[in-house]
Amino acid sequence: SSPNSTTPFHMDAEDNFFVQIHGEKIFAVYDNRDGQIADDAQVEHSTVKHRNVPFSESFRPRGIEFNLDAGDGCYIPYQWPHWVKTAGSYSISMAITWKTEEVRRLNDLHRFNSMLRSLGLPQAAPGRHPALDSVKLAVYRTAAAIIEPLRASETMRRVIRRIALGKNANYYLKKA
Repeated sequence: SSPNSTTPFHMDAEDNFFVQIHGEKIFAVYDNRDGQIADDAQVEHSTVKHRNVPFSESFRPRGIEFNLDAGDGCYIPYQWPHWVKTAGSYSISMAITWKTEEVRRLNDLHRFNSMLRSLGLPQAAPGRHPALDSVKLAVYRTAAAIIEPLRASETMRRVIRRIALGKNANYYLKKA
């Protein structure tokens, strides 16, 4: 990272160990277990569309700021809002991220809820209706198991592109 740069307030759709290798960083992590910093809609949006969320100075008392030097690190739980700022020198850091089965489950439910919401069907956040969550997850993962191999095929992507965008959709794929 460049000196004096800031990574905006955002949430990540995975767990994260952040390790500082060179330089200094301030890493601020905010507890959002009660949803008062980012509500259910913002959590879904950050999972599916864009990870940044609005920051308010009123959040400051809920945060923990870590002053990280080379060799220091911190843990950022799934979907906990945070921001990062470098000090006056360049910075090298490493994020070690992973997705547990529960995180994958929640991310899939957020994606499916987002798709249903885009069709005008209001959705409750994951966990509010566990039985319905199980049905949604089964439908989403079954559809994904069918669609993903098709998306991986270059030929199928060309066919879908042509259907969706017309006969000239693949102009840039034609061989010279």
